[in-house]
Amino acid sequence: MKRIYVVEDDDLLALHYKRLLNGYDVRVFSNGIDAMAAIDKNLPSCIVLDLMLDGPSGFALLNELQSYTDTAKIPIIVCSNLASELGGQLQGYNISYIIDKTTMSVDDLRQAVHELTN
Repeated sequence: MKRIYVVEDDDLLALHYKRLLNGYDVRVFSNGIDAMAAIDKNLPSCIVLDLMLDGPSGFALLNELQSYTDTAKIPIIVCSNLASELGGQLQGYNISYIIDKTTMSVDDLRQAVHELTN
């Protein structure tokens, strides 16, 4: 079973993502520090990442992931309210998809994860 890490500090939204990704081994983290500790132990097939987190931002996690050759290759799906404003700020990271939380459909996240893990 493919392991997906969801890094989202909104508990209801994280639960919603977990339900959408039924059939995957989904682990939820409310901050990048806990996510990175888990990543150090087991690399996920992909990461679903919110950028605006309590504590260090999602950008801090992206920078940490890019620091190591094995974690730099993990595909990342950014789910953010800031999707339309990000522009070139995410270049250089292994971002496969940027999904706008304000306009996303039920299938957007599921389809993106499916494409990255199959």
